[in-house]
Amino acid sequence: MKVLLGFAAIAASSALALTAAAQGLTEDIFFDIENNTEATISGLYLSSSDDPEWSEDIAVDFVEPGETMEVSVTDNLLDCYYDLAIEFSDGDVLAYGEVNFCELDGETLEVSQ
Repeated sequence: MKVLLGFAAIAASSALALTAAAQGLTEDIFFDIENNTEATISGLYLSSSDDPEWSEDIAVDFVEPGETMEVSVTDNLLDCYYDLAIEFSDGDVLAYGEVNFCELDGETLEVSQ
């Protein structure tokens, strides 16, 4: 079962436009995830908002505190908005609903607690 928390600890490094592309994605997207926490990021999971389950882990490696990793989503997302869960090696999970991946493409996602 998917559980969503708040948006308080996540921000893009540059201001993202408020309007989103209404059409679905047809190409792979790439973004950087910057770990500004004291714990290691050990997993990243996606899900459409109406899906009760998370995807397989899309992180290719651990992201230590202070490090940045490039993330690619290569499954041709059908919509711009997806839920995102970030799992940490200490067992904590941050989950965010309705992340706009159309606007996130090419940006840096800063994660802090």
